[in-house]
Amino acid sequence: MPKGLKGKMVGREKKVIHPYSRKAAQITRESHKQDKKERFLSSCFGKYLISLHLLVQD
Repeated sequence: MPKGLKGKMVGREKKVIHPYSRKAAQITRESHKQDKKERFLSSCFGKYLISLHLLVQD
């Protein structure tokens, strides 16, 4: 009879992270930092990309 797979993630769900833990704070900081970076890049370079797009069409 074949044996089942053995490993860390076989049959397990991801661990729940408590909302007030250090790990949750770290994940939140990283996501906010990424959001700010995306907003900054879209606001700065979005205008240039639109103008380049209009130049290419003409």
